[in-house]
Amino acid sequence: MLSFSQHTEDVVAVFIHDDIKTIHQQLQRLAHDPQQFNLHQLRVSIRRSVSLLTIFAPAMQPHQSLWRNARRRLRKLAKATNALRDQEVQSEWLATYNPTAAETLSWRKQYLKQD
Repeated sequence: MLSFSQHTEDVVAVFIHDDIKTIHQQLQRLAHDPQQFNLHQLRVSIRRSVSLLTIFAPAMQPHQSLWRNARRRLRKLAKATNALRDQEVQSEWLATYNPTAAETLSWRKQYLKQD
């Protein structure tokens, strides 16, 4: 098991605190301006925080449950952004998709067979 000093715990706590502040700011930015870049930055920050918590949580004996709880909440937040990210990816794909007439006709025939 990893063993860290109180100083290490304090340093990790500062990093996590800064990450949480950044996540909060990015959530506000995303709420006011739901651009793809803002969502991407939010998701990157969440992943970075979850990774930091995953790496250091086992060594933080006195506060392990606090670290696990924070990691669980961040994962839940990340999961809540999945649908928005999926929608963005699908919208980008649809914006670039330009089917030929033959593909459109084939799709329509398949669609009509289903009814």
